Amino acid sequence: MQKRTRTTLAIGYFLAATLALVWPLYPTLGNHIAPRVFGLPWSLTYVLIVIAANFAALCWLYLTRAIDRDGAGDG
Repeated sequence: MQKRTRTTLAIGYFLAATLALVWPLYPTLGNHIAPRVFGLPWSLTYVLIVIAANFAALCWLYLTRAIDRDGAGDG
């Protein structure tokens, strides 16, 4: 995958993740207590899932970066 395409996908994903944590999506999807997951209310679990997905996306971006593989980024 090209660097520009990867960057565009990452920006789109992080924009969607941000929108998932603000109005109107969060009150619709995540602002509930009823289903508990491992004793945690859904509202907290929802936020933790989004944070874990962001971490996975950042790891993917780090592992697929093209710079520094051939020493092109050195000084």
